[in-house]
Amino acid sequence: MLGSMDILRERCGAAFATLALLCAGCSDRSSDGRYPASYPAEYQTIVSQAERGGRLVVWSTTDRDQVTELLAAFAVKYPRILVDYREMNARDIYRRFLDGASRNAVPADLLWSSAMDLQIKLVNDGYTQRFVSPERREIAQWANWKNQAWGVTAEPIVFVYNRRQMAATAAPDSHSTLRDALVEQQALRGKVATYDPSVSAFGYLLATYDELADHRLMQTAAALRTAKASLLSSSQEVLDQVGDGKATLGYNVIGSYAAEYARQHPDLAVVVPKDYALVVSRIAIIPAAAPHPDAAKVFLTFLLSREGQELLAWHSMPSVRRDVPTPKALVVDGTIRKEIRVGPALLVTQDQLTKESFLQKWQAKSR
Repeated sequence: MLGSMDILRERCGAAFATLALLCAGCSDRSSDGRYPASYPAEYQTIVSQAERGGRLVVWSTTDRDQVTELLAAFAVKYPRILVDYREMNARDIYRRFLDGASRNAVPADLLWSSAMDLQIKLVNDGYTQRFVSPERREIAQWANWKNQAWGVTAEPIVFVYNRRQMAATAAPDSHSTLRDALVEQQALRGKVATYDPSVSAFGYLLATYDELADHRLMQTAAALRTAKASLLSSSQEVLDQVGDGKATLGYNVIGSYAAEYARQHPDLAVVVPKDYALVVSRIAIIPAAAPHPDAAKVFLTFLLSREGQELLAWHSMPSVRRDVPTPKALVVDGTIRKEIRVGPALLVTQDQLTKESFLQKWQAKSR
């Protein structure tokens, strides 16, 4: 399947690929062809109510360019539901949602964010509603909590490097060899980029889970200081620095962004670390007071469907389903996968004392 998708991408472009995906499996669809015949009868009621509402507001951290085909396919299936898709950073989604909720004016129907811990906090604090999607049985168990928080992707965290500035044989392929390279390779002084966990909520999340997976994380922080690493606020900033040669090596980058960037910038190489790979997800939740909850349920179900997941995989966002292949550059061996589970364990990172203690240790080592 993946090979065919790559060929379609090269020969016919995204439009033809989207058409092919839309046509797949139509014989096993409902009478109007929009969803599988296996969906429960009451799902049609949800669709009808969603279409009567006619509107859906999505706040998302996912770049619009990565979901262009997904939104187009949804519009073909549900033309009566007008989607207002708004790109926002994770902290803005969280803060603006809470501000609206405090005034009993929830402005969004679905929140889709890579800040897994902030999404789970909203669930835990009672701001979301339960919905059992018809696609539930096809989704990995780690990607669903209480049918209120749904992991939509399964994205490994990777290293990247600039092929013009570093040979493949010198590029680190594990967290241990990364530490060694930061200390030993003089050419990397001032040429390394990564997240700043004191600035980036997502960077902080990654750092805390790195510490759970690797007890030598603070040695990594010290090695980053030795290498005079640039501490940045996003994967995109890291990729831009490595892509333009300002940095040679990037540490802890979202795999989907890295793989998509590498398509356009062949000098950028992507490395899935071989000792362990954190796997993160963009979590979707439906607010309890969503103005158009039925439209949110239809959109969420489409996100989780095979068709929706294939369209996300098209843009290098690996699937949480068993029947959608992972993009080749981001395949992770099952023995080293460390999924960050969608669930209450993520709340630990939001404890203020825990956060302050961790950041003090990190900053003491990295600066």
